[in-house]
Amino acid sequence: MACALFWGSAVSTSWARINALETIETYGFAVHQQLLYNFAVHGDFFQTIHMGYDDAWTWSGHRALTLPVVAWMVGFTKGIHGLGIISAFLVSTGAFWSGLLARQRMGTWGMVLGVGLFVLSPCAMVIAVQDYQDLSLALPALLFCMWALGTQKLWLVFLGVLVGMSPREECVALVWCVAVLFSPQDDQWAGIKRNLFCCFVVTLVVVGGAEWLYPFQNSGHDMPLQNAIRTLRQGTVFLTGWPYLERFYLLIWVPLGLLACLSPLVAGPALVLSFLHMTVPEGHGVDRSWSQHSHHMAPAVAFAISASICGAARIWRWSRRFQANALGRVIRVVFWVI
Repeated sequence: MACALFWGSAVSTSWARINALETIETYGFAVHQQLLYNFAVHGDFFQTIHMGYDDAWTWSGHRALTLPVVAWMVGFTKGIHGLGIISAFLVSTGAFWSGLLARQRMGTWGMVLGVGLFVLSPCAMVIAVQDYQDLSLALPALLFCMWALGTQKLWLVFLGVLVGMSPREECVALVWCVAVLFSPQDDQWAGIKRNLFCCFVVTLVVVGGAEWLYPFQNSGHDMPLQNAIRTLRQGTVFLTGWPYLERFYLLIWVPLGLLACLSPLVAGPALVLSFLHMTVPEGHGVDRSWSQHSHHMAPAVAFAISASICGAARIWRWSRRFQANALGRVIRVVFWVI
C-alpha cells in the first residue's frame, strides 16, 4: 500500500515538475546550437547571434571531446529542437548505466535500484531536460565509466576512460578517482593497476591530441575550474555558496543519499566538488540554483548516485552474509524500508 501511494503521488506530479522546467538562457541555447551546427556543416565553431561571445571558447577553452560528437549528431537534425532532444536523450542514458552499475554490485535485482535512483533524482531530471552545456554529459559519461572500469574487459576499460574524460577538462582528474574507486570485485588491486594504466594512456592521447589539433587559447574567460584552483592557492578560502547548502547542494543526495554514508570513499568526490563549487565567487561562471546553469554539478550528481548504489550493495552483502540468522533478516528488512 505504501509503495502504491508513493508511486501514485510521484506519477501524478512528475509531469507538472517537468512542465515547470524551462531552458536556461534561450539566447545561449540558440548560440550553442548554431555553434554545433556550423561545426557539423563547415568544420569550425562560429555563430552570428551574440557578437560578444567568444567562439573559440567553445572548443579551445573547454576541451570537451563531446562537442564534435554532439555537433555531428546535430548535423542530422533541423532546428533548435534537435539539440534539445539529443541532450535530453544522452543525459537520460545515465539511467541505463546506473542500472548496470547496480547490477554489477548487487545482481539482477540491483538494476531496478540503480535505474530508480537515477530516474527519481530531481537533479538528474533538471540536467536532462533543462541544461544543454557540454558538462551535462558528465552525468551519464562518468556512470558509464564507473561501470566499465568494474568489468574484466580491457577494451571496455579503455572506452570507459575515454568516455569519462570527454565531457570537459575537469573530468580527466575525476576519471583517475574512478580508476581507484571502481575495479572488479574479485581482484581489486590488479584491477586498480589496470585502470590507472589505461588512464595514463588515454590522458596522453586526449590531452596531447587536443593540444596538437586545437592549441589552447587564453580567450579571457574565467573558467570555473581555473577560478576555483586560483582561489584555493590564495590561502584564504571563502565559502560563498554555503548559504545555498540546503536549497541547492544537498539536493544531489535525493532520494536515497543516506545510503551513501556507507560508501564514504565514493561519496568523497561529490563532497569535494560541492566544496569547490562553493568557493567560486558570485558572477564567476557558476549558478547556485537548479533553475539556472547547473551543469557544473553534473559530476557530483554522478558520484552521489554511485555512492548510494555502493552503500546499498554493502547492505545487501551484509544481509547475505548473515542471512541464516536473525541479524541478516533485520538488515534486509531495514534495507528495503530505506
